[in-house]
Amino acid sequence: GIAPRTLQYQLENSGTRYRQLLDDVRKELACFYLQDPDMALLDVAFLLGYSEQSPFNKAFKRWVGETPGDFRKRIKH
Repeated sequence: GIAPRTLQYQLENSGTRYRQLLDDVRKELACFYLQDPDMALLDVAFLLGYSEQSPFNKAFKRWVGETPGDFRKRIKH
């Protein structure tokens, strides 16, 4: 029930950045969604708020060090 800018300000005052918090939540959800082999990578990207798969792929590689497809293949075995 607070304005987005107020939330950002309060997070920054507590030593947390809004962007970092958003990335942490997206990373956790991405790893969870990628465990479902029936969920398309594009659907995972959309669920995380990306309008296209390419930015999601880049962000995921930054978070985890591998592409979403490689991550999914690795966790299957």
